[in-house]
Amino acid sequence: MLAVITPDRRCHAPHLGASLSLALRVNRMHPVFRQAEDVGTAEDLLSVLDSDERGPWVLSPAQLGVLTRAMDVRNALLPSAARYYPDFDAGIRAAHSRSRHPRAT
Repeated sequence: MLAVITPDRRCHAPHLGASLSLALRVNRMHPVFRQAEDVGTAEDLLSVLDSDERGPWVLSPAQLGVLTRAMDVRNALLPSAARYYPDFDAGIRAAHSRSRHPRAT
C-alpha cells in the first residue's frame, strides 16, 4: 500500500523536503540502519527528495519505515527540528502506521 505525502498549504514545500532530507543525511553520521536494504531505501528516498523538493511524494511502506526512523534520529540530535512541522511529521508517522496495519476490508 503506497502513501501519498502532500505538503500542507501553510508550509513552504521545499522546507518540508529539506527537513526530510536532513533526517536522511543525519543518518549518514549517526547510522541507525543496519540492513543493506534499509540503507539502499534511505539513499533512494534521499535522491527522490533531492530531485523533487515540492512533493507530493508517493512512498512505499519500506520508505515510510526508513523515513520515520531517520526522523527519530534527527529529532534526538536536533530537537528543534521536531518543532518546525509537527503536523507534517505526525502525518508521515500515521501513514507509516497505516501501512503496517491496513484495515481489513
